[in-house]
Amino acid sequence: MTAPPRPISFSAAHVSQGLAFPRAFLLQGLALLVLLSPTCCRSRRSSPSPPKGPWRLSVRVPRAGGKARVLKVALRATYAQRARPLGKLSGDGVLYAYPRDRALGIDHTTATGPVDIVLLDSQKRVLRVGVSVPPSSSRRVSLAPRLHRYALVLPPEGSRRSGLAPGVQVSFSLPEGARARRVLTPVKILPLHRPPVRVLAELALTGPERTMGLMWRRSLPALGGMLFRFERSSRLVFWMKNTLISLDMIFINDDFRVTGVVHRARPRDERGLGVGNALSRYVLEVPAGFARRHGVARGASVSFSLP
Repeated sequence: MTAPPRPISFSAAHVSQGLAFPRAFLLQGLALLVLLSPTCCRSRRSSPSPPKGPWRLSVRVPRAGGKARVLKVALRATYAQRARPLGKLSGDGVLYAYPRDRALGIDHTTATGPVDIVLLDSQKRVLRVGVSVPPSSSRRVSLAPRLHRYALVLPPEGSRRSGLAPGVQVSFSLPEGARARRVLTPVKILPLHRPPVRVLAELALTGPERTMGLMWRRSLPALGGMLFRFERSSRLVFWMKNTLISLDMIFINDDFRVTGVVHRARPRDERGLGVGNALSRYVLEVPAGFARRHGVARGASVSFSLP
């Protein structure tokens, strides 16, 4: 059996300190509560919040003699940042970072004056340089059929002053949180007599994106593709100019129903391809043979969510 508690006796000293004891105990308890509070003493090693302004980046350009030229540029790595008008350059210029290799080039028509445009590959090697390109020029400085991953936009003659020329290898590190991410949208297709299938599609939502499409690509994942969206339904016609791989084209209307399929479109075929008089607003391009393999035909339903 448990021993009974011992009786507590108070001496004169205990009685004289009776007021001091509770106050000291209370102060210790409050200190403990503060230390245990989740808002107290947060680790300084927690991840920093993203900067309020644009990301800044140092681009090192090697020069003769071993001393590199350092360019201080603004970084545009997200879709929203890249979509903003170029405007007036600040610092040494702007670096565009893309989530994948592309051939579309840079739209510089929103610049306030002539600019130099330097296109780089995924290894940060200079591929092509456009010097003092006026903003009134409607053409894009591009590399088709070669692909680039980064683009530097510099003040006029900035490329020559910095020693940037084809073949030069530059170096820079994208800050954490500013990595260009490839945006893929899940597209779920429900064939009439087959199990559902899901495609991870890139998006072509703007005029230049739709014009470029899958040009110059040399491969496409088995369950990958590109989803085109147009402003309104119409009798859409596609072609395969500069497209190096065979594709299936799945046409979709406003009710998210398949209106028809173009099977195994041939690479570089410049004939107009469509599904007759059926009205469509979306087109999903997938690898050749995908539609027959998964039973995708007219009447199948499609679901996806676009920004």
